[in-house]
Amino acid sequence: MKPVISSTIIIIVAFIVGSLGPSVLARYDPTWDSIDSRPLPAWYDESKVGIFIHWGLYSVPSYINEWFWYSWISDESQGHADYIKQNFKPGFSYEVFSNTFLNCTFGFYPFLNCS
Repeated sequence: MKPVISSTIIIIVAFIVGSLGPSVLARYDPTWDSIDSRPLPAWYDESKVGIFIHWGLYSVPSYINEWFWYSWISDESQGHADYIKQNFKPGFSYEVFSNTFLNCTFGFYPFLNCS
């Protein structure tokens, strides 16, 4: 019974290696010319690429990143508090950004021509 299992495994491995094609078994040198000589997979050449733009209330101050509010309220960074003091009225709150967060001001047309 053991030889049957061994031969089954050999057949499966041979099938998998054979189905991968010759490009997988080819050897390439660590040079750009060698790497560029690899064939491009058909699925990659035919696929479409999408762009996801993450845009939220944190975009209004355009300061640091999307963790701006958390860092500001947790006193994690004095730089955040200094930024607010220098650029906004005293008593300013993060929620006030929502008054200026309008999707009509976002210029998405340049992103449409990326393809």
